Amino acid sequence: METTFRNQWFSPSMAKKLKATPKYVLTGGACTGKTTLLNEMTKLGYQGVPEIPTLVFEECHKKGIQTRGDSTDFQRMLLARQLELESKLTTQPAAFLDRSAVDIIAFCRFFGITAPKEIIEAAKTYHFAAVFMLDFLPFFETDSNAVRWGTVEDAKATHILLKEVYREFGYNFIDVPPVGVAERVNIIQEELKQIRTTTQRINVQAQL
Repeated sequence: METTFRNQWFSPSMAKKLKATPKYVLTGGACTGKTTLLNEMTKLGYQGVPEIPTLVFEECHKKGIQTRGDSTDFQRMLLARQLELESKLTTQPAAFLDRSAVDIIAFCRFFGITAPKEIIEAAKTYHFAAVFMLDFLPFFETDSNAVRWGTVEDAKATHILLKEVYREFGYNFIDVPPVGVAERVNIIQEELKQIRTTTQRINVQAQL
């Protein structure tokens, strides 16, 4: 299985395709507004990749397939689906992802399982232009339906793990406060301007 997976998702041609699109990650615990923000960014013309765990759970449920989040096979399934959708992105415009392979590693830790080597390799191989860490929305602890899976405590625990794991993989994530979606969009757009300016400056310096 591991060899087949490597041949499919880490071949030179696939690696080139997966690295071609500038990607930004929206991450955070449950009830941080990732899906809503992703929808707003796609309305502005960016490409988008939905939250893979939710997508896979829904697909399995429709097919009558039993799934367990705390199994390594399920985590591999998430990675394969993640890379599949990322590989379908065009070179431009840039894309926003609702979670990434790094998130899968954080959730493996949450479930107390060792992240498969393929997931670690994907997180090390396929990098992102920036990571936006969304804070919990104001109604997070008062709305009993806010957290779609687990408990409020689970959401807090995964949020902490996500921060830890993204730091381990070298990302200085950008915090996005719990303000209205329009203001969040403005915050991200301003950050993107700074990122582009910095990238252009680095490219110019490299040519000197």
